[in-house]
Amino acid sequence: QIFSLLEPIDLLHLFRTNKAFRKVLSSKNAVSVWKAARVNRGGVPNCLSGMSEMEWANLLFAQECGEKGMWQIDFGIRRRVCPPCLDEK
Repeated sequence: QIFSLLEPIDLLHLFRTNKAFRKVLSSKNAVSVWKAARVNRGGVPNCLSGMSEMEWANLLFAQECGEKGMWQIDFGIRRRVCPPCLDEK
């Protein structure tokens, strides 16, 4: 119940903390928690088709390549990458 009061970035941080959190937050039962977090954040659109709530949160709120300040998302490849990484891959 406490998880449902958090925002997506908070859940992502917990997910990456240890195996126990990863197991709980990646279970099918956690879908409602991720949806609640998205609603708590406000202004976050529904997931793209074919993406889970967790994948959507990761795309919108996590840095992919480690480039600081990299906020541009390529929705075509469903990733957040800086231009050098995009050219490299």
